[in-house]
Amino acid sequence: MIIGRFGNKQRIAKQIIKYFPKDNTYTAYVEPFFGAGGMFLNKEVSQYNILNDIDNNIYNLFIQWKTNKDSLIKEIQSIPIHQTILDNYFPSDDISKAAIYILTCNYSVFGTNKTLRSNVMENKKYFIEERLNLFFEYIKYCKFYNKDFREFLKILSFDDRYNERDKTFIYADPPYLDTKTNYDSFTENDSIDLFDYLENSKCRYAISEFNHPFILKQAKQRNLNVIEIGERRNLGNRRTEILITNYETELGLFDSLGGASNTKSSLAFV
Repeated sequence: MIIGRFGNKQRIAKQIIKYFPKDNTYTAYVEPFFGAGGMFLNKEVSQYNILNDIDNNIYNLFIQWKTNKDSLIKEIQSIPIHQTILDNYFPSDDISKAAIYILTCNYSVFGTNKTLRSNVMENKKYFIEERLNLFFEYIKYCKFYNKDFREFLKILSFDDRYNERDKTFIYADPPYLDTKTNYDSFTENDSIDLFDYLENSKCRYAISEFNHPFILKQAKQRNLNVIEIGERRNLGNRRTEILITNYETELGLFDSLGGASNTKSSLAFV
């Protein structure tokens, strides 16, 4: 991870990925909500990787990371860590914008671009550079888009002569309902659209969410599987993290709104 954001999956990625289809059953991996990349950067790289995020800052950081890594690292090292990077720094070029974004995500509280924080004996710039170099090879061959998830999912095309839908897996990690995030609020209508677009893709898919009553109702109406990942504590709120799938996992069969007891765990982080 090189950026910190609300809802990032870094600490629970392994818990979720074990319910993904086996890597050898799909060759294309699609993410409509890339975010901080906590899931993508913790799984095996697929042959084809198509990623998307509506956040311009995420998109710009990804592009600069992929195409101008050395210049981005140089810019990061040249910017002093000071409250002005949150309040009064207005970069004009894309590399500077990416550098400021990654610094504010790492040095402000919860990546909210509000209050500067700094651990006395931590050199975050060193870790940022180390991670940029580590992940460069990982993302080199990925396609990345900057669209609303509806537009993004609509442009995906498949050649049915080669069963490409069967070889594609879509993982969606949208902003959770009634949860404060870096994004504007995700609405019930947005959630309905997400379910509809994923169903219309006719691909295997999984959605991360909390056990919100509206989400559980949608899953039940659509005869989807609900897997309890575990309790998650975020900013003092305890919620149950779930994974919704339109396929059966190899770890067991799950009924809608069900979940085998061996899937539960306790997850606590900020």
